[in-house]
Amino acid sequence: MLTVAVPAAAAVADPVVWPGAPALGGQTECFAQTLRDFGASVRALAKEEALAGQVEMALAEQVKPLLRQALEKTLQAQADKHGPICPHCGAPLKRAKIKERTLRSQWGEVTLRRVWGYCPKCKQWSAPADHAIALPQSEQNTPLYGETLAYLGTKLPASEAAEVVERVLGDAVAPSRVERQTRRAAQKALEQREEDVQAALSTAERHAFAREHAAGLPKEEFALLILIDGWMIRERDHWGQSEAMRRQGQDPKRWHETKTARIYRLPASEWHEGAVASLAGSNYVATRTEAEPFGELVWTEALRSGLLQARRVLVVADGGAWIWNIARDRFSFAQGTLDFYHACQPMYAVAAAIFGEHTAEAKAWFEPLRHQLRHGGEAGVLHSLADLKALIEDETARAVAQRETEYLERHRDHPGYEAKAQRGEPVGSGAIESACKQYQVRFQRGGQFWGRNWDEGLLELKSRQLAGRWNDLWPHRRHQLN
Repeated sequence: MLTVAVPAAAAVADPVVWPGAPALGGQTECFAQTLRDFGASVRALAKEEALAGQVEMALAEQVKPLLRQALEKTLQAQADKHGPICPHCGAPLKRAKIKERTLRSQWGEVTLRRVWGYCPKCKQWSAPADHAIALPQSEQNTPLYGETLAYLGTKLPASEAAEVVERVLGDAVAPSRVERQTRRAAQKALEQREEDVQAALSTAERHAFAREHAAGLPKEEFALLILIDGWMIRERDHWGQSEAMRRQGQDPKRWHETKTARIYRLPASEWHEGAVASLAGSNYVATRTEAEPFGELVWTEALRSGLLQARRVLVVADGGAWIWNIARDRFSFAQGTLDFYHACQPMYAVAAAIFGEHTAEAKAWFEPLRHQLRHGGEAGVLHSLADLKALIEDETARAVAQRETEYLERHRDHPGYEAKAQRGEPVGSGAIESACKQYQVRFQRGGQFWGRNWDEGLLELKSRQLAGRWNDLWPHRRHQLN
């Protein structure tokens, strides 16, 4: 037989009400009748022939009125503690009155009655209780419910997120509510990001910013890895004007690069050949901005990840010129590594130009050079390519050899693959490429188009999810009850 212990109703103490205020909540009602109704439902359910899942579904639905009432009364008790005092400057509020506010929770709507007044000093209207219990005026949802919508809206399109909410919480929510909540969270995330960037770039605040995040750093020595790459996102540029632009000889662009970085620590215990990096504690950057502001974002996250405490700093990337410009500008002290796969591409391009693509001769020429490059013979590879140019008779093949040799010469200081592998350092950019794919799962779904007024904020939310920094956005997550 199914049995559920139903607690006896208990009297609840009066709330602390500000002096001289009208009764906002009055004596807080006990939940005796609601508890009795719930207990009766449990007893009736226990007598039914029911499947386990049916019992779960029935109880989840029947407990909602109890939880909604408990939430409303508890929030009202919190609101009753705050009188007509400006939460910003402490001055008495003028024209104070009682104003209702209704919020949606996962258990239904709750209504609060709280003080609302005008501060002559701050020249603004406010509700002290809203400020005290962290209810922004623009919010239409309770904090935990709002966070749930934003979290799902970051992972899924709004329509699919709404389906999940209905399936899991039993709440039929409109996709537009999910999108509004996600947009508000995205705006807040961008504002926090800008504050962090300003602190990280300021010579006066930089060290304080780094110290603030030093508590979570490992005690043992570590190297800091900064991996950078880019991937494409489709946007609604000149939407509806494509045909007109083509008639004018213009090619309407839809795909644009999203610059991305992954930053993680390599502890000293993994500084040996064959070590598999855990990638734990990775921080992420993804943005549609240009290279310079992207470099500022990478600098900020590097500081957060322990840039000032790292024993050494490494930058790993492909040959994109914008990436190495950032490395020289922001991380001139770092050791650079050209991704081994991208370092091999120029050599194969030369082989294909001389012997033909995918031929046995091209492979036979390419493989020894590839082995030499991987095992400490970088200088010999460059000499071989330089000597080869004088021997190539075909003009097209000679031009390819010239171009690819110049490419490798620009990265002369970035190989050293054998020594780096012996120190447990990555010689490839697989970690950043996998990070790019995690973004693409959300941003490259079929039929999706984005706009700059929306994708930037959502990219920041996704970065926080990946980095485990989602809780920074939500006061109820940052400050746990005792």
